[in-house]
Amino acid sequence: MRDRKTLIRKLIKRDGTRCHYCGIELAFDDPNAENYRTIDHKFPKDRGGRENLGNLVLACHDCNIAKKNKSYKDFKDSQS
Repeated sequence: MRDRKTLIRKLIKRDGTRCHYCGIELAFDDPNAENYRTIDHKFPKDRGGRENLGNLVLACHDCNIAKKNKSYKDFKDSQS
């Protein structure tokens, strides 16, 4: 998806405004906020993940950085 604003609106409509991983309320206006929203690939692009809505979620910066290129399942398992 090329239009990020449209993509973000679709993700909000589908998932709400919380981090997909930790549930923190995301910031959308302040890129310097710790909880600033990022778009994450549940299955990383470098492991064959696609750039489509089924593979994308909103995540806070901290979770996105912590997840690195792990799959969604591997990341969730590492949090337990």
